[in-house]
Amino acid sequence: MSGVLDIVDDRLSDVAIAAELARRQERLAAVAGATGPATRAVLAWWLGERRFATPLEDLYAVAGAGAVTAVPGAPAAMIGVFARRGVIHSLFDPAAALGVPASGTGGTILLLRQDKPRLAIRVDRADGVIDVAADALSGDGLARIIVPADGGTVSIVDTARLIGHLTGQPISVSPEG
Repeated sequence: MSGVLDIVDDRLSDVAIAAELARRQERLAAVAGATGPATRAVLAWWLGERRFATPLEDLYAVAGAGAVTAVPGAPAAMIGVFARRGVIHSLFDPAAALGVPASGTGGTILLLRQDKPRLAIRVDRADGVIDVAADALSGDGLARIIVPADGGTVSIVDTARLIGHLTGQPISVSPEG
């Protein structure tokens, strides 16, 4: 049933009706919360034969791979730098950090919500957005394997830890892009 439901009762005042509506909303909220755990949206993506995921709030864009310029003396995981909309980004290959053989065929770039420096990772392909239990995003380690509702397995990547591992310094993911 949709639409507006008017409550008419000559025996109740407007205050009493408002109080009853508030009680009903509280009960509905409790039932909604009891129907299942809170979920968070993540972007699933692939490196070789393994599926990973990054929380959507840790990303600000997904782009196709373009021209990348190598940087002499850069860390081994750094592919190079590229410009997007006039901003220079450092591009990394997360394969070694995540324990996956590098495929070298990555055609998708995930731009991370990280300032100074702007960072991105190259993955083989993005798979789409899935919902996972919110508590799957917390814990120790670089990645945690879970089984989402869509089946299969996915390793949820801790973006801040991945950035720290790739750059060799702890960097926190900023809430703004």
